Amino acid sequence: MAENINSVSTWLASGGHRWQWGPQVQAASRVGTMGVDGAWRMVHHNGARPGRVAGNRGGPAIMQASGANQAAVDATLDGYVSAIETLRRAGTEVAWEDDQGRTGTALVVTRFLELRREYNAAGTEGWLFYRLDVLEMNGAF
Repeated sequence: MAENINSVSTWLASGGHRWQWGPQVQAASRVGTMGVDGAWRMVHHNGARPGRVAGNRGGPAIMQASGANQAAVDATLDGYVSAIETLRRAGTEVAWEDDQGRTGTALVVTRFLELRREYNAAGTEGWLFYRLDVLEMNGAF
């Protein structure tokens, strides 16, 4: 399957982006039995891995749409933004594949920031510049 978030590849089809992954978070917690002295122990486990969809040169990523006029282009881009924002607000874990072919099943969109839109002279092509922050809840890939 091609690069996608929640089986939708149109958001990422422009190629004006790349996925950047941070280190996997190492979490530690104290666990034990209440009221029993000396029963506490530290437990270490791997946590989520933060990521960002960014531009090819480290700047904003680019989403592309075309239509008969600027209103149609905006409607398509608005649909993409609405779908991403719905995932973010719901905190839904979804399947994904990044630009390097890595995959997972527990991606959560944590932030979507629309920076600006640009259009060709006729208004039939539009580009939305954005930043998208995510967490892979399983952390390992």
